Amino acid sequence: MKKKLISAFLVMVNIFLMTFLCSCTINEAEKTKYIGESTPTEKNYYVNNSTQEVETWEALDTFDMQKDVCASFDISNSKHLDENGNPLFVVANLTDIHYSHDRSRLSRKNALNKISKFIQETNPDLITITGDLISYFEDKDDYLTTLCYFLDSFDIPWAPILGNHDGFDPIQRSAIADVFISDEYNNVIFRRNDPELGVGNYIINITNGSEIIHSIIMLDSHSERIYPDGTKGYDYVWEPQFTWYEWAVNGLAQANDNSAVPVSCFLHIPLVEYIAAFEGYQEGIFSGVNDNNEAICCPGHLNPDGPHNNGFFDHAKSLGTKLFLCGHDHTNSSYIDYQGTTLAYSLCSKGNRSCNGKRTVGTTVSYGINGDFTLKSYISSFGKIKSIDNLA
Repeated sequence: MKKKLISAFLVMVNIFLMTFLCSCTINEAEKTKYIGESTPTEKNYYVNNSTQEVETWEALDTFDMQKDVCASFDISNSKHLDENGNPLFVVANLTDIHYSHDRSRLSRKNALNKISKFIQETNPDLITITGDLISYFEDKDDYLTTLCYFLDSFDIPWAPILGNHDGFDPIQRSAIADVFISDEYNNVIFRRNDPELGVGNYIINITNGSEIIHSIIMLDSHSERIYPDGTKGYDYVWEPQFTWYEWAVNGLAQANDNSAVPVSCFLHIPLVEYIAAFEGYQEGIFSGVNDNNEAICCPGHLNPDGPHNNGFFDHAKSLGTKLFLCGHDHTNSSYIDYQGTTLAYSLCSKGNRSCNGKRTVGTTVSYGINGDFTLKSYISSFGKIKSIDNLA
């Protein structure tokens, strides 16, 4: 009798697993739903994406605004106005969508529905994605391409960077980049760049006529590495990227009539300074909003001697970086003013993550005519998208 019960139980488990797997596998209707939904239109912005050719960069190269800037938007063409009637450039950032085979079709559908409502509610001038579009490299051909068609269907320019799940080595990450720079999508912004820098470091400018009022630098924070003590952990910004970042910021200033340009750095993995910033925020030393509901998983956070800090924050801050915006930690949502910068998490867009009971969708960054910015958090509540002042 006992063996029969065990056998029956195992049969039921197998049926459940098969049913779940069948409900997860992408089908033809899901794959083709957004193909052809984008309409090619004349662009009111400059874009210079990568081609399939291998790109090279050297520190002695002369900075060229046409060649080295991936995209440029004049704020006069933005869709929004601030309270004084001045144009406002709105960026809607998504992160950690994880559109992959380990989620049911219903879960993926719900995530895209929430994102659609978020984009409709915010009507941004630009959509950015700070990594982890998928969870597994093998989902590149079906799941990632479906997500890209979906993002393209808004007919709003969209600019992704890679997260730690978007390929675990340079070959895989380069293959992910191939998807972005294919001819399939009308509105994508992406630059592959020199492999010595990783995959996907590029510049997006916001201008007011000939003046650059703010630059967004999209930065590859890579995936994983083995540290000297043998610990496997999240990677950090590579040394050649330090040089490229400084070269880019100095080049932008020179092109801007030798005037410094305020910079936002969008990346996936949070920097080590996020830990000190949040601890100080909890103690009332630093101002900020929202809350963190999980450990800050920064480079080398599992190392016995503590996280790895190679100094990129100090380097970027010294070059005029005013905002760091990351993803990665799904239930963290803090924005904290720290040492003259803002260290911010973008709210997770996976569709099934919450911060303090509130289902998160995304974050907007709105840039004013003077290059200043404001952050807003968005949640999904009873089928509606709402901005919220504080999730704490």
